[in-house]
Amino acid sequence: MTSKAVERAITLLDVLVSAPHGLDRNQIRHRVPQYSQASSEAAFERMFERDKDVLRSVGLDLISHRVQHSEVGFTYRVETGDRPSLTLGPIDVLLLSHLSTAWQGTSLERYASSAMLKVGANAGLKIGELLRDTPRFSDEIGLVECLEATAEEKGLSFLYGTSALVRKISCWGLGLRFGHWYVYGWDRDRRAERIFRLDRMSGTKILAASSFPAPPDFSMQEALSRIGFAELPLVASLPLKHIHSSEACTELPSYSPLESAEHAVLNGATHELTEQQLASVNVDRSQQSLVIEAERNLRTALDQAPEETLGALPHGLVWKPVSAQRERETASQQLTRTFIMLSLISSRGGMALSDLSDYFDLPPSKIRSNLEAVAASVTFGALFVTIDSDDWVTVDGKVEMTGGAPLTAVETATLLLAINLNHSSEQQLMLDSLAIKLSESSVQTQHYCHRFSVYSNDTVGVFQEAIASKVPLELTYSSYHGVSQRTVEPLSLVNRDGPRYLRAWCRSAQDIRHFRLDRIGAVHVLTDDAFQSEPVDDTDSSLHSWRHQLVNQPHREATLVVPAHLTATSRAKTQWILEQYASHIAQQAGNHFYKLPLVNEIWLFELIISLGGCAQLLQPCDVRRRFQLRLAGREEDS
Repeated sequence: MTSKAVERAITLLDVLVSAPHGLDRNQIRHRVPQYSQASSEAAFERMFERDKDVLRSVGLDLISHRVQHSEVGFTYRVETGDRPSLTLGPIDVLLLSHLSTAWQGTSLERYASSAMLKVGANAGLKIGELLRDTPRFSDEIGLVECLEATAEEKGLSFLYGTSALVRKISCWGLGLRFGHWYVYGWDRDRRAERIFRLDRMSGTKILAASSFPAPPDFSMQEALSRIGFAELPLVASLPLKHIHSSEACTELPSYSPLESAEHAVLNGATHELTEQQLASVNVDRSQQSLVIEAERNLRTALDQAPEETLGALPHGLVWKPVSAQRERETASQQLTRTFIMLSLISSRGGMALSDLSDYFDLPPSKIRSNLEAVAASVTFGALFVTIDSDDWVTVDGKVEMTGGAPLTAVETATLLLAINLNHSSEQQLMLDSLAIKLSESSVQTQHYCHRFSVYSNDTVGVFQEAIASKVPLELTYSSYHGVSQRTVEPLSLVNRDGPRYLRAWCRSAQDIRHFRLDRIGAVHVLTDDAFQSEPVDDTDSSLHSWRHQLVNQPHREATLVVPAHLTATSRAKTQWILEQYASHIAQQAGNHFYKLPLVNEIWLFELIISLGGCAQLLQPCDVRRRFQLRLAGREEDS
């Protein structure tokens, strides 16, 4: 049976549709039985606000209108005009079903799943399993807020970098380049256009509707094109065990002070060199100072773990599975499914209960009780549901009940980004046509093709041609080991959690290597050369994500704790990141505990270091000991 929240939302929709000129809060409260039975004014307000969000999330155009010089404040109505039409063929649905999997495992997966349910993609998802793997998006804290604000033409407030000044922007566009998410808009304080990287933003909040809309000719693709290949400053480091020796220092490019500091801490090195050592290298002194400060702060944070909290777990911890919490169905999802169900039955003139059961993967008894509860929640004439003795279901009623659930602006944006991620696919013309259909499905989304973008690397075409023609390439490549010239034999383009890679046979390494596209500088095609390596298996066997390893390898579990003394912002960001990987969570005395599958110790060490001391490793004890030795630049005794 549907939840009480779904039945209440349907009753609210029926009441609003019956009053095309709108109702104020007092009128709504007296006409919706569940509201009139609320124990207090505050309880009514909470229910009403939740129900408004549910109706909007389904795609209904709920309009609020301010009433001047009145105590009621606003009136509310549902736009009952013609709904936007979205005509998708079977191939369109198949492609969307496949491409939408790019959001799996991210905070925007729920929007993509809801969108696919609305376009009738249940069958398409099953067929899509036969296609090759689609590229996947990287996730980022604040991505949901940025997408929603951009799709709904609202503003954002956030802290940027280390500044304590709150920035406020009107969102114009959202895009992905070099493996990083960027949001573009009008900076209200500086009164100028600005672009911001999401991983440098914190405390992101959505503001009211924007007073600075995007210009008609705005293009996020063009905005991303202005982010060029950075000239990286060089900094010097030395292994901790050789810090007092005269060994030559290593010069490395610095992508950012924090990234350089994290790399040194992970690999038992340091940037804190003597003046004599620094005099022997050609590095950027100002960047070196910033990296030294970042490294000191990071080491201090990692060393602050109180000894009494390490090793043993507190007694009485109650572990809860994270997966079970993620799978809980929301009222919005239930209502969406209900409207799709009613639309299918209405458009086909009736359906068998068994067919509905197969389509929605639900027991016939649950579908029957769902439909009967919905019909009982509305007034006479709004919806009729008939189930005869042969379990044949027919429905009739107002179009607001039987017209399905249109895509919301946010859902449209997630699908457009998924299409954009596959810009180099062989089906480019078909994908372009599909993007146009989606963006033109409503007035609000007609310019979305230009506001959401995944930037295509300038050299992707060169790589694709070289792969097809089997022609070697000479690359200028910048990595942690410095800038080098590589002669490679390109095999394929790979996408892993956002950043794209060129998978190629490297002649100097005599092995297969993966080169991040955003770290490739100049590319020269060796037209007079030919492949020298033996044919290799062209599957991406070495570039596994942690999820792939969990499925294919046995693993241990690691336990981490997030202390209660952290600031609210640090605690929220740390918990958000850990919940992406945790299998179980627990809480006691304000501390949060996480069980993580452990398939690779270096991956775990990188994760802990990237959290900047906000999470501490408790177990396993042998892994914790090796982590402490790594921080000290020492090796475990044999």
